Amino acid sequence: MIPKHILDLKNISDYTDILKYFSKNNIEIYLYTIKWKGLIIKFGISYKNGDRRPMGDRIYTQAGYFPGWDKKCLSRGPKSKLATEEIIRELEDKYTTVVHKNDIVIEIDDYTNYRFINPDNPYAEMQNEEERLKKKFFSQYDRYPIGNKKQEGIRFVTTLESSGLFYFEEE
Repeated sequence: MIPKHILDLKNISDYTDILKYFSKNNIEIYLYTIKWKGLIIKFGISYKNGDRRPMGDRIYTQAGYFPGWDKKCLSRGPKSKLATEEIIRELEDKYTTVVHKNDIVIEIDDYTNYRFINPDNPYAEMQNEEERLKKKFFSQYDRYPIGNKKQEGIRFVTTLESSGLFYFEEE
């Protein structure tokens, strides 16, 4: 069973605590769902595969742009900023409300210890999981979550790297 973590942003006063939570729980490979007032607004994935960003950086850079933090919102990650601002704008327009971080809950499915087909590169499997969730959402609501503008196809998962079929001897 995949461990699930819940981050209710109303219980977090400093968005850097998100990074601390990931580090403390050693969450490196994950699929996340961002919910606003119980509505799914985005699915996403992240994993560390030689990446130098801190664990949880993907969620941290998105959550840090929701208004309501005790300190100034983030000033890095321009793509995350634009995407989060667009989500906020769409929610506020559609529901004639003000979006606040206290209405955001992030569910994290921790795949860190999952047995991947290709443990050398879990990205394709993680992306496939994200796409399955988006397609399931679409089949229920006839639309994708507002934070998932881009849809990907299901990827072939190669086992070549970890199959042991090839052996290279150093000269």
